Amino acid sequence: MHRFKSSKYKNGVAKVPKKELCITDVSVEAPVSYGNHVSCGAKFFVCNLGGAGGGKLGVFGVDDCGRKGQHPMLAAHAGIITDIEFSPFYHDTFLSASDDSTVKIWKIPDSGVMNSGSYSPASVFKGFKKRPEVLQHHPVAESLCALATGGEIKLLNMKQEDVALNCEVCSDTLQSIAWSYDGKTIAATSKNKKLFIADPRVGQQVVETAAHGNHKDSRVICLGDSEKFATTGFTTSRSRELKAWDPRNLTSCLQTIEFGTSTGVLMPFYDADAKLIFLAGKGDSSLSILEVVDGTELISQASQTMLPDQSKGMGILPKLAVDVMSCEVDRLMQLCARQIVPVKIEVPRKSHRDFISELYPDTDSDEIVLTAENWLSGTNGQRTKTSLDPSTRKSLRVSQNAPTVAAPAAPAEPTEPVEPVEPAESAAQAAPAAEVVKNTTPTDTKKVASSSPPPPSESKLPAPEKKVEVHSKFRHWTGTVLHPTTHITNIPKLNTSLSGSCDGFHINTERVAFPLSTPGGHVAIWELSKIGRLPSSDPPSLQNTAAVTDMRWDPFNSHRIAVGLENGKIKVWEIPEGGLKEVVSEESFSLSGHYNKVICVRFHPLASGILASASSDSTIKIWDLESQENCITLTGHEDEILNISWSSDGKYIASMCKDNKIRIYDPRSSTEPIKVATGSEGSSRGGRIVWACSDQLLISSGFKSGAREIAVYDVTDMDRGQVESQDLGGSPSTLIPHYDEDSSTLFVTGKGDTTMHSFEVSPTEPHLHQLNTFTSDKMHQGFLFLPKTTCDPRKVEFARAWRLSKTTLVPISFKVPRIKMEYFQDDLFPETRDLRKPTMTSQQWLDGKNVQASKISVCPKDMKPLSEAPKEAPKARKYESYDPSTYKTDEEKKEELLAAMSNRLDLDKELEQDTMEGVDEDEWD
Repeated sequence: MHRFKSSKYKNGVAKVPKKELCITDVSVEAPVSYGNHVSCGAKFFVCNLGGAGGGKLGVFGVDDCGRKGQHPMLAAHAGIITDIEFSPFYHDTFLSASDDSTVKIWKIPDSGVMNSGSYSPASVFKGFKKRPEVLQHHPVAESLCALATGGEIKLLNMKQEDVALNCEVCSDTLQSIAWSYDGKTIAATSKNKKLFIADPRVGQQVVETAAHGNHKDSRVICLGDSEKFATTGFTTSRSRELKAWDPRNLTSCLQTIEFGTSTGVLMPFYDADAKLIFLAGKGDSSLSILEVVDGTELISQASQTMLPDQSKGMGILPKLAVDVMSCEVDRLMQLCARQIVPVKIEVPRKSHRDFISELYPDTDSDEIVLTAENWLSGTNGQRTKTSLDPSTRKSLRVSQNAPTVAAPAAPAEPTEPVEPVEPAESAAQAAPAAEVVKNTTPTDTKKVASSSPPPPSESKLPAPEKKVEVHSKFRHWTGTVLHPTTHITNIPKLNTSLSGSCDGFHINTERVAFPLSTPGGHVAIWELSKIGRLPSSDPPSLQNTAAVTDMRWDPFNSHRIAVGLENGKIKVWEIPEGGLKEVVSEESFSLSGHYNKVICVRFHPLASGILASASSDSTIKIWDLESQENCITLTGHEDEILNISWSSDGKYIASMCKDNKIRIYDPRSSTEPIKVATGSEGSSRGGRIVWACSDQLLISSGFKSGAREIAVYDVTDMDRGQVESQDLGGSPSTLIPHYDEDSSTLFVTGKGDTTMHSFEVSPTEPHLHQLNTFTSDKMHQGFLFLPKTTCDPRKVEFARAWRLSKTTLVPISFKVPRIKMEYFQDDLFPETRDLRKPTMTSQQWLDGKNVQASKISVCPKDMKPLSEAPKEAPKARKYESYDPSTYKTDEEKKEELLAAMSNRLDLDKELEQDTMEGVDEDEWD
């Protein structure tokens, strides 16, 4: 009889607002993941912004609108963000997953995100063996979230900050997950075209069936309290389809609806109160509205609305956030390439003065009825309902004023458990807690089934470790490309096929050297004073006759450059004053000694004329350029050397090798390594190494499990191996690190990247603290920094670099925003080492001397340090809340009262008789 029943929402329409009511001027590339790229809470919504692999999120209020091109973005991850999920209980808390193998929990302040890169996650889960794909918060239990990674579902306990359970579902990648309405089971679709229903507390799948005919992307949602699920996917003929399923009988689907051929997956959203399904395809510009009814056909099509732009992603607001006084029953946030459109679903009514209760049944509240520990121990529950009537609606819950529901940290009397609503048939013991943030590593947990839930007193969990948040003075740095008049453009025939051991080019304060793809190993030399467009003809170059592998300018002689070659030779060239005018084929001299190709060359940081070179023959040779002889040969490598680095004091050399070993040499005392550490397993693909924190730490870049990684080693205890690591997503290029010793900032990027990441390096654990990122519109082939003396402290510029793309070379300035820029920011600019001149000759260094560089101030003579600036007097408040009468004594108040009464009675007024003159007393007689 459902066909004769009139729906309350049959006249509902999707309204697209005017452009000024949308969020415009944003930039969104096509995110590549199984997520919907938008997640909504009742106060904020979060979406992917910027480049597809930039790892940045935009955080907006649900009612925000207008131009947001300069809106600060949250630098959440180092790689692609795969999914975002808001907590249904705390409207300021959300989770983000990324292919950098981390899941982070964020808490948004009431004011929103106000500064890019200035926020740290509340906690971090990391170390997943496979990429985290999809997040789904438990519908009933607080602080419990399911994560699909590979073919497993992991339950993250956000309060206890550990991985509570593992549930193996299938051997292929899971594409989507959805909890049942009561939170007992979870449904999942996978790349092997199947639908699974699993009970995580048992730790295994319950039932499975073939869902769709194509392995392309798929989705699954729960259809409220009907106990049914719906999936979207593709048929064998690549047509999109929607299927309805009853988990009690998966032999066949209840209904199938096809939506034509397209490449974008259908993103489904369900309103359990109105029983409406919304479908939006990625890349489509339409929105389909369907209704779930009781009858032969479970789902009936209602309407379709054209949207103003193609959808990159979409999310639906919780029912607690809709505007009930305008008859808005739902709101979807459409993520487009240049804008975010709030699509409102409204039911027309004549009057908007009163709350229309028939459109808004009681909805799920944010009241907590079940903790994660209760659910894990076998207890089930049901969400409480609340009215959407504005006159009775409660305020939204946020984490700052949320009640504490975690288990006690110290041994105490067990708290009274929540009264069971419906006990589970079987429950699994919680897995051992995984470490979080500084040592969070989700491990394979054992699935142990028990016949009855353990008593609450036996499920005591340790208190989460307290975390110290480090606030860096450089966390708000900004990278700015300088004016186009300073660019060098039209670079011809750039060689982009050099190995990862080469920076791609090299630069000093006067000229730049970059390899050409022409035969003969040409290295072009160009003066930085000749900015603008290069001529169409080949630039003047050095002809090396063999393929170039690396090049380096002498730090103490801006005219000398050393070039490593594939034939094992090193050629040293002298550039005449004014630069090259033509192709030069005669070098100043060459160094021969390696039996295989040269991997990299490095000049000594303090001594003039000392050059170190690493070769594929597994040796490191140290050359005296004054005598043009090989002075020292370092051995001990068991495979090809990947990279070498001098310590800042010039005493030691660190090397990275394909045998996954990090070695430290004292070249003047021994030809064998004095310390050895084990590096990442995937480091044989390529890597770099750099010293940090006054040579207390070594930082390497390499690969692990297919993802790029930077790792930290303690020089004083190399036997520990890695003391800390950071995943930076998957990419074939080697990360090239640069360490700025004055700000203790580590910059890392790779060839072919568009994003440069940065970290503050601390000598104490934790060593790495993520800072801001710099993103460019083109892929770069190299990124090199100039000496500190080239920076402009008047503009609070703490670093300057040159970025090389295929055809352009542009300068980039890194600054820290400050208010009192008329003062020298001495807290940002300590005295720096003067590395413009050598401290020793080559012979002095070989004889064992260690003369360190003197330090100089970069403060301009006409600037006063900020530390000496006069302190400003406190400004008077516009609205002063201080009331002096509040602090008067009783005696003072009494005197004021008597004085006021005297004034009213005019007791001090002069009387007429006071002015009259009297007579003497004897005159009265």
